[in-house]
Amino acid sequence: GDSSGGGGGGSYTPPAPSDLTVAESKSISSGTYQNITITDAVGDGEVTLSNVTINGDLTINGGGSNSIKLVNCAIKGKVIMDKASGEPPRLHLTNTPVAKVETVKPAIIEATDVASAVTAVEAKATLEVKGENTTIAAVTVPASVESTVTVTAGNIAKVEAKGETAVIGAGTVSTVVAEAAVSVDSATVTKVEVPETAENVVVNVTGSSEIEIKADSASTKIAADDASKVTVSGDAKDNVTPHTHIWGEGKVTKAATCYAE
Repeated sequence: GDSSGGGGGGSYTPPAPSDLTVAESKSISSGTYQNITITDAVGDGEVTLSNVTINGDLTINGGGSNSIKLVNCAIKGKVIMDKASGEPPRLHLTNTPVAKVETVKPAIIEATDVASAVTAVEAKATLEVKGENTTIAAVTVPASVESTVTVTAGNIAKVEAKGETAVIGAGTVSTVVAEAAVSVDSATVTKVEVPETAENVVVNVTGSSEIEIKADSASTKIAADDASKVTVSGDAKDNVTPHTHIWGEGKVTKAATCYAE
């Protein structure tokens, strides 16, 4: 038979990295893997990955609010936070930048340093951002979702609210782009933009700090605790109502629910 013996010019291909499953609280101090899954067997426990490279995705189905700690790691895919019950897991980053995080279930993100910047978060569930050094370029709430983004500390450059969204906390959000009903704390959010293509958006402003609203859609309704602190530009500049707002179980009601005091 014809056996193709390796002549010159063949190049060595190292074996592809394998997947890793973590099913208990533990520390992993090095290695290169394709995908890593932290299973629900970890419960509210703690997993630390140090000097680990993940060529694909990190899936977090377990781990407590005390943390999934990543130190000096490289993640080429995304982080998927999908823990069904118990404490929301905390993604705790040290010298580990992350391009994309998807929160399928409630989750916490905290960075200990500015090197651990997060580029994009898709918030399909409640998201809490902690840590004064935490920076996230963009958080998107998809159209089919109702979500609360709590910025306990840190900075989010932009929240894109395609679904109903509440934005609160002591951190800062530079801009909220509202394509659905939003409730924003004026101490947290600097500016709200309503795109021209968005229809019948309701912006509820809580708090008495200065906030700017640029509403390019004339159908936008704006309700504020303190209308004197709200600067509105664009086609909806006359649509501001001072009011006491009513929340349905912590969610913004779809219609503007304004009542005279």
